[in-house]
Amino acid sequence: MSDQIKIHNFCFVHDSINNKLPTVLNTFKKTSDVHSYNTQGSLFNVQLPTARTAVFGIHSIRYESATIWNIFVNQFPNDHLHTKSKALCKAL
Repeated sequence: MSDQIKIHNFCFVHDSINNKLPTVLNTFKKTSDVHSYNTQGSLFNVQLPTARTAVFGIHSIRYESATIWNIFVNQFPNDHLHTKSKALCKAL
């Protein structure tokens, strides 16, 4: 996957978490909203959607966007990327 697509997918989740998308597209839930267990990184990770098939499951925009978001959030755990502007997030 190209870096440009990764950035767009990251921004898609960022907009969804910050309620900047139409309600139909606000499908990402933070792991901390799903359960109350104190797991490592659970505060800012998003829950991966259920992938029922390899073609349309793990290669869907929702699944790939959530995966990219979780990778970036775990790489920069102290940056609180969900509260930063998209321009600052893209600069990372």
